[in-house]
Amino acid sequence: MAKKDKKVNAWQIIVAVFQALAALFGSLKKSHDIAHEASSEDPSRQKGLR
Repeated sequence: MAKKDKKVNAWQIIVAVFQALAALFGSLKKSHDIAHEASSEDPSRQKGLR
């Protein structure tokens, strides 16, 4: 029984890590999209970004 509990805990940890990575990449994408919107609104700032 203890081995099965360990496996469940390992899967829970793996799932939690992937959820944390998904949240991190989601927030990074959101901030990137906001920055991209801001740069496309102001053409004078666009020169230095690319």
